Amino acid sequence: MWLLLNGSICTKGLLAERRIINYEEALCPFYCKEIETIHNLFHLCPTSWSLWGRLFSWFGCVGCLPKDPNHNLQEWSGLVGKFQCQAITLLCKGLYMSFWIAHNHMIFDSKTPDWDVIFNLTFHRLAFWLKFSVKNFSYKGSDLYRNPECIMNWTN
Repeated sequence: MWLLLNGSICTKGLLAERRIINYEEALCPFYCKEIETIHNLFHLCPTSWSLWGRLFSWFGCVGCLPKDPNHNLQEWSGLVGKFQCQAITLLCKGLYMSFWIAHNHMIFDSKTPDWDVIFNLTFHRLAFWLKFSVKNFSYKGSDLYRNPECIMNWTN
């Protein structure tokens, strides 16, 4: 996550800029026909945008993503309470992490991602992180996945 937030993830576009690979090899692995950059991979690629769209839909809002992950994570800070902001920030970080892991499995292991499983797994990660960091948080990932009110109505 630190590498992503500091713009230091080694994308194919970065490798091409450094002349480690050719630009023809630097295309996004999710078939969007664009050079793989952090912004493209995590925000503009139709595959990543579909995951963000699902997250916005789950949350009951419509949104657009800022240019970089830092701004995306900061967007939530004034909209909701402290716990909700923490939970939504963790959910976004979990989605970034899940997408990056799927990306690497596709590139290095030739595994086609199952985006439904990945999206669902993001909520299980969130539940695990919240149980670890928030006293008496009792929801499971499946609870969070089915109902955003678990987060929005939580007070501790």
